[in-house]
Amino acid sequence: MTEPLISIIIPVYNPGKYFSSCIDSITSQGFKDWEMILVDDGSTDGSGKACDEYAAKNKNISVIHQNNSGAAAARNTGINKAKGEYILFVDSDDMLTDGALDLIKDEITESRAEVIFFDLLKLFSDGKTVSMGDKIEKKDIFGKDPDEVYDYLSSRPKFPDSPCAKAFLRSFVINNALFFEPGLLYEDVDWMTKVLANARSFSADLRPVYLYRVGAENSASKSKDPKCAWDTLKIMKRWIGFCGVREEYSPKERMILSFMAYEFPILVSLYGTVEPERKKEMKKALKELAWLQKYRYTLKSRLSKLSYDVFGLECTCWLMNAYLRLRKS
Repeated sequence: MTEPLISIIIPVYNPGKYFSSCIDSITSQGFKDWEMILVDDGSTDGSGKACDEYAAKNKNISVIHQNNSGAAAARNTGINKAKGEYILFVDSDDMLTDGALDLIKDEITESRAEVIFFDLLKLFSDGKTVSMGDKIEKKDIFGKDPDEVYDYLSSRPKFPDSPCAKAFLRSFVINNALFFEPGLLYEDVDWMTKVLANARSFSADLRPVYLYRVGAENSASKSKDPKCAWDTLKIMKRWIGFCGVREEYSPKERMILSFMAYEFPILVSLYGTVEPERKKEMKKALKELAWLQKYRYTLKSRLSKLSYDVFGLECTCWLMNAYLRLRKS
């Protein structure tokens, strides 16, 4: 049996009512040169059995059952199992758009890049869709020197921190040991920083391939966990340490600092979740990281910096959370 072009990795842990629509959005695609790896991460709601039933009906689907270890470990299991030339990550409550795999196949065939960006749409409960806003243009990254791409990504209004709606050359992932860190919340931020810092070839297609459900219960509950704040701080310190502190930075380092500056107001928004006895510690850490804000050039970042400088941490935390609530409404 020849290896498939695309391996679709789906971590599965108590996915709820949207699981079937996720799987159906893939199996109904016209393009069929794919394998789907369902990693049942110790589900307790019967979805592990549902995975087996899907695999029994479709030879392209395989299932791995493992003890609950988190999404990062489940994705790593999928990476190690994958046989496709390219890897695609899908979350079990999201969907692919109609014709997505044909579109992805065409771009893979044309570019053979290590990292390929596509558009991702936010899907609201009323059925409305809005682009995530990454807006990465093929003409600005395909065939370009990596330093040019790093400068371009630094200038984008968003850090493309989700591994979804992207295709990754599997040999690139394996050869660079690009695995997720188990136990880390917001591990996507760390992983995508690592991926983009290692990549040498890039491409993109602005057409949407992925539907991300806004307001999923697991995302909402995770954001209230104090560990989110501390893990975000850990990731930021890790990559600042990678760059070091000096007067001049390389294009790759400027890109990384731009990404970490993007995370700064997010960390500020998480300040309210920090344990009361540790707020002083977090406040000190944020003060030490405030210099990062000069590495983001967007209006939102400038306004966040102005609020932080003029009104202080608590007010900016409130404003950031109000903004995030508005964006999800």
